[in-house]
Amino acid sequence: MFAAKMENNPDNTTLNNDSPQRDHGSIYYHLFQFSPDAMVLARIEDDVILNVNQAFEKLSGYSSDEIIGCTTSELGFWLAPDYWQHVVSRLATERELHDLKMRLQRKEGSVICVLMAIRSLEIEGQSCYVATARDITARKMAERAAWDQIEELHATLDISLSSDSEATSEEVRQIIDFQAVQELMNSFYMVTKIGVSITDLNGNILVATGWQDTCSKFNHIHTHTLANCIESSFNSSRENGPECCTIHNCKTNVLGTRTPILVGGKHIADLFLSQFFFDGETPDYEQILQHADKYGFQREQYLAALQEIPRWSRETVRNAMKFYTNLARMIARLSYKNILLSEALLEQRRVEEALLERESRLKDFMGFSPSACYLFDADLNLIYCNKSAEEISGVPPNLPDNMKIETVVADIKESGHYEKYIEVLRSGEPLFIDACTRSSKSGDRQFSVRAFKAGSNLAVIWTDITGIKQAAQELLAAKEAAEAANRAKSEFLANMSHEIRTPMNGIIGMIQLLRLTELNDEQQEYLSNIDVSAENLMTVINDILDLSRIEAEKLELEQVDFSLCRCLDDVVQNQLQRIQAKGLTLNEIHISPAVPDTLRGDSLRLKQILLNLINNAVKFTEKGCITITAELKEKRGEEALIQISVADTGIGIKHENIDKIFAPFSQADASTTRKYGGTGLGLAICRRLSSLMGGSIQVESTEGSGSVFHVLMPFTVVAASGNLAKESRAMPASSHMWDGPALRILLAEDQEINLQFVDTILQKMGHKVITARDGREAVAKWEQETFDIILMDVQMPGMDGIEATRKIRGSEKEGCKIPIIALTAYAMNGDCEQLLDSGFDGYVSKPMVIKRLTNEMKRLIRT
Repeated sequence: MFAAKMENNPDNTTLNNDSPQRDHGSIYYHLFQFSPDAMVLARIEDDVILNVNQAFEKLSGYSSDEIIGCTTSELGFWLAPDYWQHVVSRLATERELHDLKMRLQRKEGSVICVLMAIRSLEIEGQSCYVATARDITARKMAERAAWDQIEELHATLDISLSSDSEATSEEVRQIIDFQAVQELMNSFYMVTKIGVSITDLNGNILVATGWQDTCSKFNHIHTHTLANCIESSFNSSRENGPECCTIHNCKTNVLGTRTPILVGGKHIADLFLSQFFFDGETPDYEQILQHADKYGFQREQYLAALQEIPRWSRETVRNAMKFYTNLARMIARLSYKNILLSEALLEQRRVEEALLERESRLKDFMGFSPSACYLFDADLNLIYCNKSAEEISGVPPNLPDNMKIETVVADIKESGHYEKYIEVLRSGEPLFIDACTRSSKSGDRQFSVRAFKAGSNLAVIWTDITGIKQAAQELLAAKEAAEAANRAKSEFLANMSHEIRTPMNGIIGMIQLLRLTELNDEQQEYLSNIDVSAENLMTVINDILDLSRIEAEKLELEQVDFSLCRCLDDVVQNQLQRIQAKGLTLNEIHISPAVPDTLRGDSLRLKQILLNLINNAVKFTEKGCITITAELKEKRGEEALIQISVADTGIGIKHENIDKIFAPFSQADASTTRKYGGTGLGLAICRRLSSLMGGSIQVESTEGSGSVFHVLMPFTVVAASGNLAKESRAMPASSHMWDGPALRILLAEDQEINLQFVDTILQKMGHKVITARDGREAVAKWEQETFDIILMDVQMPGMDGIEATRKIRGSEKEGCKIPIIALTAYAMNGDCEQLLDSGFDGYVSKPMVIKRLTNEMKRLIRT
């Protein structure tokens, strides 16, 4: 009948159980059934058990069929059933109770100690409780054995005085010196003829004198009548509190007094005045006889026992109660002092054992340690060392008396360590020396030294780090070799960049020249194919160079003001022709109104990321649409976190391949590379660029349904500026054509095709071009003629462009500086800065784009 489902509400827990069958699929049912702790579920009202788990069956010895439907009292689980009912009644106000110690009787009759926790809950409108029980019998036995070790001092309490559970008879006997109490009570009885007893909380008589036959021969030997006596006592303590001395009326109408014995605030036993009647009061013998008949007592014997019960005046009872109250308090005080004394002695013993164990462990550690371990006393005499120390220092196995530290460590005073060890003993602060050199049989060795205070002694540990130091030197050498290899790789990439870009400059240049000639449709188609192939090849080259820059941490980000709207528009315009050529739809770019337009950051790298994402969207989408959105995710002061998303309806990505697409030279799978092409560098560069810019890139994708790439990037918000729009509008589509005065230009270029390309373009613009094949010829022609500008190739045979530029700068007259633009296939990070430092005024990389060359020429001629 355990609930199939438990709502997660600790204050109003309900269990839903639509059928009497258990829902074995419920996680809560399995938690209940297979918990390692014994668990029982019961109603609070009548204590009827609704369910138990397997652990409770094992603990109690009963099967679930024998338990479910019965009450705990019917099964006789608890040796103190009234106390258990008192515990359950507390749930009405406390709801949860913990650390309750109870004694449970198993089916075969054995008694075990259990640690209980109980909580109330609602099941279909009924108030119930769920209780957990853990067998602590072994723990109790272990605790008792520990106390037995100091039995000669005084037996002490084997339970926590703050515990809610009741003390057993044996525990009470350990607390109270009953031999002395018995002698005192016997003497008092001889004078007063007033009988007395001490019982535990379960009604067991621990000591008695003058105890009446109605108790000793009848009520205390019958289970049910004993329960009546305990109930009378329990009701008395519940009504008046455990600290009050009270008169109570047994169910036999016989009077008695109860005085609690409290040790350390814990109620452990009761002192009872012998049964009595008040003078002048006649007992109800009819009810007494009914009581005797009910429990099978012989009427004559029971009446005879009642006749022995004394009759006292109320004054006599009051005086006796005062005496026994003081006696109970005296017993409690003496017992508590004995407990405190025993606890103090036990704690002292524990401390001593802990110190001995600590010293033993320290020596064990030193003994098995590969390091040299020494232990010196407060006067720095050696009292212990391990095998490693013997080998290093030459200490004999049998230590001589008063072997000083300077004998063990010959150079200790010269090295300055002696004073440091003294300081460790004085302050207690540990000492660590990174490295020191010691001579040994195998030569000079390096050691690290640790010293710390161990009690009043000094522990010193020498660890041989010669191998570690050698490994560190080897690692440093390996690091330097790796850095040299990295520099060689950078030089190789720079040279490869130049060697590849130089012929590519000729190819792309000739393509641009061909476009200025008359071509038929077929030739235009062929030329377009060549142009696309050249562009794809340049993309691969640029990707490899970008990745190399990022890995070498030489990629510098610029901070410029730009328009986000114009940035997105430029990117889309760049890819618009490809989108339309594939028959795809480009949805209108949606920029949230909350997104600020004028930002500060690296717009060039942002465009590079978005171009890669849009290029991939076009590449992997056969039909459908591409959508670009921008929204503001967070804004703090002048900082804005903006998310730009590129969505497509393409082939999508398998979930297990999502991480792969951001790895260099990797795509989702090999078939993707074969079908769509590409190096697999684009997304790797996007992720690294976004990380360098303080952002991130994520992807959501479903195979066959498309992908959405999210770029999350921080920017600085700046006030809108009209210069952004003005600069953009001032760049006409035909800006590669020259619209200024004709110039006299000196062109230095050693590659014939490149020379022909640039010469032809410049002449078509109306310029006069004088050519030179190397740097020496360029300097000579500059000296002989007058020019408006020089276009200087950097790498030429004989005298290169850098040396030629320096010679020109060195020979120029003041105020007659001629603009010089570097034409170079070098495109690694830092090349531009190096060329400007060498005397160049501008920089155009190869393959050369006419628009970039004319823009640079216009900039320099204007200035």
